[in-house]
Amino acid sequence: MKQRGIKHQIAQWALWLAASLALPAGHAADDLRDDIAWKVNDPRLGEALFSFYQGDYFSAITRIEASQKTQALAEQQDEGELLLGMLYLSYGMSNEAQKTFSRLSSKNSSPAGSAATLYLAQILYRRDDLAEAEKLVAKINENLPPGLREKRDLLLADILIAKKQYAEAEKALLRLSDDSDEGYYRRHNLAANMIKAGQTQQGLALLNKISNTSPDRISNNLEMKTLQDKANLALGYSSLQAKKPGEAKAYFNKVRLDGYFSSNALLGMGLAEAALGQRQRAIIPWMELQKRDARIPEVQEALLAVPDALFKLESYKESLQHYESAVSVYKAEIERITSSMEAIRAGKMLDILGKDAASESQWQAGLRMLKDQRESRYLPWLMENPLFQKAITLYRSALAQQDILKARQASLGRDNTAAFGSAIAQQLTEAQTVIQKTGTYLQGLAMSDLEQRKQRLGNYLAQANISVAQLYHNASVRGDE
Repeated sequence: MKQRGIKHQIAQWALWLAASLALPAGHAADDLRDDIAWKVNDPRLGEALFSFYQGDYFSAITRIEASQKTQALAEQQDEGELLLGMLYLSYGMSNEAQKTFSRLSSKNSSPAGSAATLYLAQILYRRDDLAEAEKLVAKINENLPPGLREKRDLLLADILIAKKQYAEAEKALLRLSDDSDEGYYRRHNLAANMIKAGQTQQGLALLNKISNTSPDRISNNLEMKTLQDKANLALGYSSLQAKKPGEAKAYFNKVRLDGYFSSNALLGMGLAEAALGQRQRAIIPWMELQKRDARIPEVQEALLAVPDALFKLESYKESLQHYESAVSVYKAEIERITSSMEAIRAGKMLDILGKDAASESQWQAGLRMLKDQRESRYLPWLMENPLFQKAITLYRSALAQQDILKARQASLGRDNTAAFGSAIAQQLTEAQTVIQKTGTYLQGLAMSDLEQRKQRLGNYLAQANISVAQLYHNASVRGDE
């Protein structure tokens, strides 16, 4: 009975790790509320800040814009302008934020101007204008508010990593405190990019530092624990590729069984045992995997790995039972994927992605409470795709901008000039075009991903059916009942 070999499986999962090791360095809806210790002299600024800290960005934007029209913030004009840019950025309106920060950045000698320069550099970095972003970072002086100084160093490291200047990036990260969680992330990303660029030993050395981080350092930080798990997972599969299964086992053992990457580790542990010739022991983690959610790719893999190992151990009846069980699971999952694709075509996924466009925190909370509906069943996996994440950010930003423009349009009244009303209508049309195009793109990405899942499951199903037929044939030849 021909099965995919251990070497093929190891190579497959090592490729997955190479593609997924790096973590996003940030997104357009970062929480900026702890960045600056504001000094408030004008009650109008205080009112806008209150709305800002409540997460009511729309109300805060309205207050600042109204104060600017009447020049009511004359004493704290720069602070008001900085807050407006931060509000636009928090609301996902990066174009408006860029314009605002560009105006204020010319006053780089002031704290507000230095802060605006940093935020502007972040926007340009996210738009891959690395050269201009690096120039702006170099302009920032010591007037930068203390709460933003670590962000400046992190942004410089991000830019250097993106430019593949890894040695310089590592030096930039050395300036960060060992207690910096964001620095911990960047070291992980630097390691991932080094490995992708062929600097394998340097990258693995950085991952080993993360792997060996003291438990006290990350004891109360779930994100840091998850990052350490991911480093151990990468080190485990790298050891398997290097034909060091014993070393791989040690790394897989360090991954938490209740963590996000436990399924990957259980699959790897089985592969390591099999590589050592311990097929009976390999079955143990794979059997544990079989009990988990059938949407998880590692579970789908284990559904074939267990009966294959049992066949090689000459436990033919048990092997047949597991193959037949796999056939049932694969068929059911293919049906669920087909149903999800129908819901996505009908636009139901976009309804979820566009909900609470004005509040990222409310939307994220809503996502966590989603039931296992057809349109949302595969969202956790879809959102691991960086292209999908970026498209969601753009989609939600356009929706948020549409809301603001509609509110402005409604508040114009009869006294507005025709030119101003026409400009808002034009901007509204542009926002709606982005919403339509981005929505179509998101649907396309989702459908492509689910189609690939369906094809993979179809291949697994075909392989399981062939194995069942072969086992029945062999049993009849042997005269087994």
